[in-house]
Amino acid sequence: MSAQSELFTLTNDGYRPNVPSAEARDEAVDRGYANAHAQWKAEALKCVRRLALTLREFTIDDLDPLLAELAARGITTHNQSARAGLMRTAASKNTPEGQPYCRYSGRDRPSRRVHMHATKLGIYESLIFQE
Repeated sequence: MSAQSELFTLTNDGYRPNVPSAEARDEAVDRGYANAHAQWKAEALKCVRRLALTLREFTIDDLDPLLAELAARGITTHNQSARAGLMRTAASKNTPEGQPYCRYSGRDRPSRRVHMHATKLGIYESLIFQE
């Protein structure tokens, strides 16, 4: 059985995957970001930095218009789930400056985007905010 099929094989109760859900989620986030287009990753990370410089707190909702600007310039990626990996990168030392731009606050708020149906989004705190 392949690792991929093991990831989605259900246990005897038919509900829980064999892999703990947090581990499966982390693997999917890492895989989605790793497979994103390199130019999109570099430019999208600049967008997160821009937000972190100008906002004390932000969510993906705040990032969405900046990513739409990239898309209008033809800079896209095939999988929008790469955004989660983007935020993880921005919150790590894997930035071009070697310092995180933000950190997850441990708090969430509902998305303002209609198509997201008030899905809870993580709130990130800027580590580089400049008034």
